[in-house]
Amino acid sequence: MSEMTIQLSVSKVDFRGNTGDKLQYYYAFSRDTCVISKKIESLKIEFSESTHENFKMLGLYSTGDSYKIIGKTTLNNKNRELLINQLNKSQKGLLVTSILCSYTYEKDGNKYIDYLSCDPQVLNDPDIIT
Repeated sequence: MSEMTIQLSVSKVDFRGNTGDKLQYYYAFSRDTCVISKKIESLKIEFSESTHENFKMLGLYSTGDSYKIIGKTTLNNKNRELLINQLNKSQKGLLVTSILCSYTYEKDGNKYIDYLSCDPQVLNDPDIIT
């Protein structure tokens, strides 16, 4: 089985983030664009080592026809990685997806959870030879 692995790095920042309430988080993927070809049977998205342990993945969300291409998803490793293990290679398409993540922290003796959306650019193209 050929698996493609993409790392997701997320951090809490004071300003100029690219997601979250008041843009207080910054995220980046190890590949700007991920192309799924015939040879790729599964896609694993995992947090990078530098991503604080308070970040967790909650699920994968998609719109449009993405549900026809994305198969079953599983959260592993204490919600630090997401595995898509049934990719449909029968059609070309842009997978409009978002990974919902959470960040848990304490402030003034209270526990808070912030939610953020991280959007990988994934293309399904079974005709591309990789």
